Amino acid sequence: MSKPFGRGLRRSLRAKINRDVRELVAENAALRRARYGIFRRTIRKCLVDRSVIELIAAYIVSLPIILFLEWALVIGDPRRRMLVPDASALSMLKDINGIFVAAQVGMLAIVTVAVGVVTLLSQRDDGTSSSADIRLYYFESYSYEVAFSGVALLIALTAQFFWPLHMFHERIGGAWGDVWCRNFVTAEHAVWLIVNLWLFSEFIGTTLRFVEPSSRVDMRERFSANEVIPEDVRRRLMQAYYRSLSVILWSGNDDERLPPILFGSSSISPERSVCEVSIVNRQPSRLDDVWIRPLVWALESWRQRCSLHPEQARFASIAIPINFGLEMTGHIDLLMRVDGVPLTRLERFAIRHSFRFAPADNRVDNLPDPTIIIAQLVSRLVGQIDMSRPNGFDAALDELVRYHSFALAAQNTRDESGGVLSLAEVGAHFIWNPVTDWAREYRRAFIAAAHKLSADTWFMKRLAPLAGRLWPADPENYSATVLDAILDFGRHEIIALEEWVSERARASTTDNVSAPTLSGAELRAYDRVLSDIVSAWESTGSAVLHSYHYGAAAARGDEAFWQQAVASWPALQRHLWNTAYFLAAAVWNDDAQGAEQFRDMLLRWLHPFHGELHEEYRVCETALLTPELFQCRWLEVQAEFANYPLATMFE
Repeated sequence: MSKPFGRGLRRSLRAKINRDVRELVAENAALRRARYGIFRRTIRKCLVDRSVIELIAAYIVSLPIILFLEWALVIGDPRRRMLVPDASALSMLKDINGIFVAAQVGMLAIVTVAVGVVTLLSQRDDGTSSSADIRLYYFESYSYEVAFSGVALLIALTAQFFWPLHMFHERIGGAWGDVWCRNFVTAEHAVWLIVNLWLFSEFIGTTLRFVEPSSRVDMRERFSANEVIPEDVRRRLMQAYYRSLSVILWSGNDDERLPPILFGSSSISPERSVCEVSIVNRQPSRLDDVWIRPLVWALESWRQRCSLHPEQARFASIAIPINFGLEMTGHIDLLMRVDGVPLTRLERFAIRHSFRFAPADNRVDNLPDPTIIIAQLVSRLVGQIDMSRPNGFDAALDELVRYHSFALAAQNTRDESGGVLSLAEVGAHFIWNPVTDWAREYRRAFIAAAHKLSADTWFMKRLAPLAGRLWPADPENYSATVLDAILDFGRHEIIALEEWVSERARASTTDNVSAPTLSGAELRAYDRVLSDIVSAWESTGSAVLHSYHYGAAAARGDEAFWQQAVASWPALQRHLWNTAYFLAAAVWNDDAQGAEQFRDMLLRWLHPFHGELHEEYRVCETALLTPELFQCRWLEVQAEFANYPLATMFE
């Protein structure tokens, strides 16, 4: 992440965010693997989001360049000036243009039919929401670009039948033959048609592969890496930085006499507040950027003047109620003041021009974010459960797990001090962030699988190892918040399972005296599911333990081993807490079967350490290792246990 807050002479907030996003794309391994090549990125930059009018305008601009090239070609060679096209040459050029028109019309016809068929098929996919998949198809297949570029080329070819550049050439009195000009224009059309043919080939290939789940997974990752995740990260960082501007800009100034500044807050009482700065937007627009330098100067100037009048500034404050992401039109209040001295005209001018607005970008608004994509994949998974389709469920689960793992890996970066940071932790609001939103989506799948236990235990059995499947092979590159969220999937599963047990047990209990218990086939199904859940959770604990590679760390020395143990302790502690939560939830719900199994699982929690740590496991047998010790360095631990055999254990 770039260190300076705000970039450029005016310290633009958007420029800083764009720099951070570029660094993420350049440094993140998952994003680099899914990025397009240089040729494809160039084509997209030239054609994506270009309207027919823009393409025709670019074509018209190229025509004077052709005239200049013709002049430069023939001015130095008098023999080239006498080249005059004969009738056969003109006929051949017109035939070529006719062939171009026929080819382009054929491509447009195929594109129209294919887009309609794929859209209808996507909308009927299991009855789930498919807006993200449709957008994915449009993006990967270049459907807009093929259509707009094809229509623009058809307009240019139709106009070329009348040789408009030739008539202009004669009007300006060209003394040389215009055979070169006609050939150059035809060559330009040929290059344009070749580009359209390449786009058409990409369109056909994407259309044929889109119905294959494995190919669709690859497309979804490319779509996310090149468009969705950078734009989603940019939007969330803008909102997070903006709401934290007061803390970031004035963190070193703890003078309580200076009035506070609140960004993105509209909680000021209208009776006490005065609107100091406002603007009028004639069309719907959104906050696009904030210039930090003039804004800080104006606000700091006002705060210093308030400090000279403490009787007026005792309860003074300023609130800036506008936020990123909100569409605003008409009269907009930029700055509200409570008490304190009024702002000067120069301060109001600086503040008014520090907030930059831009028309709403429909392309960005229509982009799905990773939360929407995961929500759609979970909906597809729930649909397979509701329709009792084990094979379709397995395919949908694999697709969901792969994309979720990619979305987590694609947002790993480093903070200014070099520490691990996941941008999935950064939320548009202080409470919610993508990590918690994604975990919340999975609850629907756990609940749907629990409701199917009486008829089929397959779905809950396949969901049991979900945390282990999502656990990364390189946890040192993931933040503690992300790792905790992965391990908390076990809690979501137990909550759904215990809810089902409570509901079914109450339904089968005929009196109010005995404890509610399951009966018959439900009890046998629940016993099988409990065994699967316990086995999967213990496997997850082993996967967490093995992912930190204690053996390789021990080979590098005592201190390296201890550093690895310190790094792994938060994840192991979270797994231990959730194991205890399983037992507590079962006891709370009077689930005797679950309490027995989870109790034994809790007692066996240390068993994986035997095989992984070998001799090092004696740490847990010869001395009491408390969580506080994992905050100490190796030398401090040695000093702590100087009188124990532990001190010489690693020598």
